[in-house]
Amino acid sequence: MTTLVTADEKGRLCIKGTEKGRKYLVKQAEGGWWVAPVPEVHPPRPASTNRRDWPGRKDGRTLWKHIERMGKLGLRIEESDSGKQPVPPCRF
Repeated sequence: MTTLVTADEKGRLCIKGTEKGRKYLVKQAEGGWWVAPVPEVHPPRPASTNRRDWPGRKDGRTLWKHIERMGKLGLRIEESDSGKQPVPPCRF
């Protein structure tokens, strides 16, 4: 549906068909304005509900025991040069 509306003395428009409390995005484009509802954004679920069990726990071994076993088989973890440098200040 296309409707022609006129702004009041304060430059406001009344748009029919909107919902109370809903936010709308208004964009100026070539030859007019576009009004569209803002999509609803849902926050992410808390980490506790999205946690998955580590497969090594099923046989009774902890993650630490697994890493120790990998170390005996030759795994070596070294600190990189960039890890030894101080963290720069936040740019934002």
